[in-house]
Amino acid sequence: MRKRIRETAPVTFWKSMVDIITALFMVVVLILMFFVLNFLTNRDINNFPDDDKHGYYDDNNGYAYNDHEGDSEPSTTPTPTPTVTPVPEEGGNGGGSDGEGVDEEGIFDIEGQEGTGKDKAAIYAVLVDAETGKTIEAKHVKFDLYTKEGHKVLLKTHYPQPIAYTEFETTEEGYFYLPERITMGEYYFHQITEVKGYGFSTKVNFLVEEPRDWTNPLVVKIPLGAEKNSIEVEIHDKLTGEPLPGVVFNVVADGDILTADGTVRYNNGDIVTQIYCNNKGY
Repeated sequence: MRKRIRETAPVTFWKSMVDIITALFMVVVLILMFFVLNFLTNRDINNFPDDDKHGYYDDNNGYAYNDHEGDSEPSTTPTPTPTVTPVPEEGGNGGGSDGEGVDEEGIFDIEGQEGTGKDKAAIYAVLVDAETGKTIEAKHVKFDLYTKEGHKVLLKTHYPQPIAYTEFETTEEGYFYLPERITMGEYYFHQITEVKGYGFSTKVNFLVEEPRDWTNPLVVKIPLGAEKNSIEVEIHDKLTGEPLPGVVFNVVADGDILTADGTVRYNNGDIVTQIYCNNKGY
């Protein structure tokens, strides 16, 4: 009987070494991915000026957020606190064809200007009665902003996504903040929509000559004059049609006469003025 010889596979250490090297390589890749993701996240968060990370100032925590949702169509009114105006628009950087930072439509892009952001000023605009100086608490009053050369100014926010603004509207308290700090220079506000009981404001010029943060913005008062009208009277004899000279009329307040700044101009029953007719009945 022949004796069977048992064969055994040769022993090799290469397979175990390959497994170890593969495992180490995967660990290194995971560590690198962690650092890359961390770097990108921090860059997104810090991609704002140090003192204006979220675009708007909030009395409670320093900054508020823009509530805008959606990726393509901007909302009509973002809701930061204090609110800005806004009728967001699809806007881009200035092309510079009509002056530095001005695009083909004559819109001036603040963001396109050189600077670190620390040489810009936050702006707080408020409606006031031209006679009393009191705040007019009227909401949704729209304005746009121009440089002294007459170029409409475009402002932007970047959180949670880029939005461009060329119109700004008041809150219920009659004020608004510009959504972005603006560079030094001369500007003016132009009124777009009316306030009931008031005429339109004239061009409201203001000068930005020093840096200001959201905690200490430049206050721009926008004065509105109470709307007044003329009353003409023509009086004739009912039977003959002849004019009646020398007739006097009292103009009486039928209820309290108030303006939107809360001022009672005339009380109920007050004689506001008198009308005197001439010898032709006018």
